[in-house]
Amino acid sequence: MRSGFNGDVADYYAQYRRGYPVAVIDALVDASGLSISDTIVDVGCGTGQLTLPLASRVGRAVGIDPEVDMLRHASTAAEERGTRNVEWIVGSADDLVAICARYGSVEAVTLANAIHLVDRTQLFEAARTTLNPRGSLS
Repeated sequence: MRSGFNGDVADYYAQYRRGYPVAVIDALVDASGLSISDTIVDVGCGTGQLTLPLASRVGRAVGIDPEVDMLRHASTAAEERGTRNVEWIVGSADDLVAICARYGSVEAVTLANAIHLVDRTQLFEAARTTLNPRGSLS
């Protein structure tokens, strides 16, 4: 995943980027068969716009982003919401296998607006080897 944003970009993302409608979150949760006992990993999570709504539907959410400033905003948003089941990790899609190995079972890997920033062949192979048998890549 490309890196190099500065703090201003993270500030703009946090201030101006819209989140996802509840209907989109509902559809993603339903299509992936997610439940409160599941773990999801959101690659390129940015300021947490997908990670945080998903966290309210699963047991654990992990947000991965190469930009510390993005994760700072995500962490602040989680604190403001009282969301305590999220872990924020500085990293990229290249780290997916190692990060997922920490949790034993991962039911979903999401990318939202970051798919164009990753090597998709590598990502799909990593997801195939890390997701549990009923897991999904969205």
